[in-house]
This record gives sequence, structure tokens and C-alpha cells, in this order.
Amino acid sequence: MRGVLGIDEAGRGPVFGPMVVAGVLGPDERPGIGARDSKRMTPSARRRKLLEILRDERLTVDVEIVWPWEIDEEGVNEAELRAMSALIRRHRPDLALVDKPGNYDPDRVRRALRPPRGVTVIAEDRADERYEIVSAASIVAKTYRDWIVRLLELEFGVEVGSGYPSDPRTVRALRRELRRKGPLLEYFRRSWSTYDRLASELGQSTLDEFV
Repeated sequence: MRGVLGIDEAGRGPVFGPMVVAGVLGPDERPGIGARDSKRMTPSARRRKLLEILRDERLTVDVEIVWPWEIDEEGVNEAELRAMSALIRRHRPDLALVDKPGNYDPDRVRRALRPPRGVTVIAEDRADERYEIVSAASIVAKTYRDWIVRLLELEFGVEVGSGYPSDPRTVRALRRELRRKGPLLEYFRRSWSTYDRLASELGQSTLDEFV
């Protein structure tokens, strides 16, 4: 099956955890699965809808996980485009509908994705609101990212919360890991201003103790 591939991401902005780029391949852009933009759904509703998507034999689900160290090295836009390109090249749909990353011009996005011959790419703002197949991809991406964050919390025994700089739990976790140089630091994005600011504050605090 070629069909239509909807692509969306979750996790561009957090200081903690990966970005997940998801693709859902279906027979057309509106497969009638009742999917809608994941940001308008509760976590439990997203999980239920994800199970429906996974059980639907007409659909194929795929994900690319972009880890913090890859984002630090490439930049979030380039890392996202690389992951989207990988999904398109793997599935070679007739049409790829992409929720456009960043402030890039749609034509620039299409060129950067380097689609194989015969694949049409449409990159739009808010594609997750316009096309059900992209809404399905947004649900997959958001739910998978949430699972990864929870698994990391369980593995390291540290509550991280949402991973966003605005979340006090995330800031507390980062401050704690910086102070003790814990193994969870690997999963924070060092190129983010939040990381740099807290590392600088901790360094100054440590210096003050010796003055």
C-alpha cells in the first residue's frame, strides 16, 4: 500500500526528553477514525485513540525518535526534517501531508525532505487540524513521547514532569541532576537556554561557597 502518509511531531520545545516524529500511512487523508489534534485531547483519550489506530488494519504506524544529543548537535529544525525525510523514504507514499516545522517556507520544507520520485509532499501550518491522517500522527507522536518520559522517570527514579521549561518539576529535576551530575543529565537538551541558565547559576553558587 502506498496511499497517504500523515506526519507530525511531539517534543520540539521541551528541555527534557526526545522529540518523536510519527507517521501514519492510510488509504487517504480522511480514513474515518475519529482522530483530531492531539493537543485538544486528554492523555487518556489519546491513549484510547492510539489503540484504535494501532488496531486498524488499513493503517501503518511508524516513529522516528530524535534524542536530546542529536538535537543539540543538529538543531531542532534540521533534526526534525531528517526524521520526517526518513519516514517518507521508508514508506514512499503517493502523498505525504506534513505538519510544517518551525517558520520554514513550505517550498523549503519540501526541498529539504528530498522526497523520492513519485512522492508529492504538502507541508502546511496546522496540518494536524486540517487532515485526519495528520491528526492520527500527532496522537501517536504525543503518546509515544509521554511514554518515553514516564519510562525515563521510572528508570532513574526522578520526577521530571512534562519536560517543558515552564514546568517547575522539570526545572527542579534539572537543577538536582546538575548538582549531583546524575546520569539523567544525558536526556536534557544542553543547547536549551534553560539548561545554560541553571548550569551557570549552579556554577556561580558553587564558586560563592569558596569566596
